[in-house]
Amino acid sequence: MMNSKSRGFFAGVLILTLVAVLAPPTSAFAERHGSQLRAGYELRAVGQESSGLRGSLAKVREIAKTNGYRDGRQARINDRKRGAPSNFRYNEAYRKATAGYSPKLGHIEEYKRAYRIAFARGWNSTSTEDQLNGY
Repeated sequence: MMNSKSRGFFAGVLILTLVAVLAPPTSAFAERHGSQLRAGYELRAVGQESSGLRGSLAKVREIAKTNGYRDGRQARINDRKRGAPSNFRYNEAYRKATAGYSPKLGHIEEYKRAYRIAFARGWNSTSTEDQLNGY
């Protein structure tokens, strides 16, 4: 039979062994999945379902800004060549504001908002260049 001192010693050794065995996999998991966990928290914070496939708001905005600016700039150039009315609000891409969007991003309304703002900036950037170039 073991006395209470021996049982305490073996219990302590068992606890230290468990900590040593389980701690490295837990920290490795956190390193690999930390950004997904943070993104999931951000999504829950704004009231949407958490999913590893959905992106953060910052990522959605950045993609929308890139797509909207490029599309607005190109739409203005195309409209100018055709002699179409000079108002970006008539443009179908501006009205839909979903070009380049993927459901994997989530946040569709935020994407549309950022896309439209960037589209207008892209559209207007060609006007500024035209004025500088004497058109």
